[in-house]
Amino acid sequence: MRKNIIQIVLLGLSVSGLVCSCGEKKPLTIKKGVYWLADTDTSITLGDNNTLTVHGYDFKKLEEEAYENFMIRMEQANMPEGEKISDERIKQIRDGVDLTKQFLDKTVDYETQDEDGVIGIYVPVNNSELFFYVQYFPNNESLVFDEHIFKRKDK
Repeated sequence: MRKNIIQIVLLGLSVSGLVCSCGEKKPLTIKKGVYWLADTDTSITLGDNNTLTVHGYDFKKLEEEAYENFMIRMEQANMPEGEKISDERIKQIRDGVDLTKQFLDKTVDYETQDEDGVIGIYVPVNNSELFFYVQYFPNNESLVFDEHIFKRKDK
């Protein structure tokens, strides 16, 4: 009888261990290497120790629309009604955010976040509360940045 109880307990533990481990998701990982924008010399390199380097990308439009204009609108929204953000302050914001200087041909550290099947890659943007953001899709080894798809391949 005692032997049967021990076997039942061991069987129950084994089954519960199998059930619990089946539901676990494998941690997503980023495949290191160079990711190219089709038919261009533009690339993003994902290196060891969570580093990335951007080559050949024109940040001008992205910098203005996604970062500078956003920060100006947010600062204006936080001002008392009737007050307007000064031209000096707008210039200061525009001069403070320089994605080209911070990212082009520079190796920077990034943090990641699992985002339901993709990995979000985040780097704080200097002089702002915003992030440089890239999505990594492990199922097809691609990156999405600024509405562009970068594919991992040897060029």
